[in-house]
Amino acid sequence: MTFDRMARPHSVRWGDRGAAVVCIHAGMGSSRQWRALGETLCADYRVIAGDIAGMGRSPPWPEGHGLSVDDDVIHWAPIVDEAGPVFHLVGHSYGGALAIKLALAMPARIRSLVLYEPTLFRLLVAEQPPPVVAEEIIRHRADIAGLIEQGAFALAAERFITYWAGDHAWNMMSDAARQASLDWAPRLKLEWDKLFEDRITPTDLGAIVCPTLVLKGAQSHRSTHALADLIGRRIPAANTVLIDDVGHMGPLQASATVNAIIREFVQGVDSSRA
Repeated sequence: MTFDRMARPHSVRWGDRGAAVVCIHAGMGSSRQWRALGETLCADYRVIAGDIAGMGRSPPWPEGHGLSVDDDVIHWAPIVDEAGPVFHLVGHSYGGALAIKLALAMPARIRSLVLYEPTLFRLLVAEQPPPVVAEEIIRHRADIAGLIEQGAFALAAERFITYWAGDHAWNMMSDAARQASLDWAPRLKLEWDKLFEDRITPTDLGAIVCPTLVLKGAQSHRSTHALADLIGRRIPAANTVLIDDVGHMGPLQASATVNAIIREFVQGVDSSRA
């Protein structure tokens, strides 16, 4: 069972000229995270940001169905269609995982690819032998899964947010944001299953031939760095950049810095094609 192609994901847009830039947000987030990037690029590009299924204002997934990243690829078909025959693609965290799968599904349509710490951890554990740092993210997954199975949803949400956004992130969240995380927490195990049980292999990344920028924050976890480095090595036209003083949530917590890097890269790709 997969999503009905007609169940359109919610999306927002900035700008009405130039090539399209499709943006995919991080897990537990929404298209709103790309507002600053949309405003940065809208003078020259059509920026389209959508909500992943079950997040933001997009329709939920079918009850009782353990989804795959491929289901999300199908769910995003209307946004991809709107973007036109060729477009730039930007993804953060789980959005980066989905961006990789989209790029593999339609390599001729991706003008450039920007990945900020994509979390398709199947790639890391599929390395032979898996790097030692993979144990870190495997333990985190097991911790979250165990809490979900015990019904400790509040603790699972807090540990998830703390791991990805920093030690003080949970306490700094608004009441509304914290409640949204609690509402999302029962689904966390399904999200981890999607990332670890995908069929992709590191060798598959060689089919992505577009210019690619892989970004990682200097304050992020070792496993996230290892995955970003692996992707940067395996995609032929990739360049990996370390950004000082930011962590996994850099596109939100240091949006001006990250957006400037993305803008320079996208404009450079277009200039080289002119």
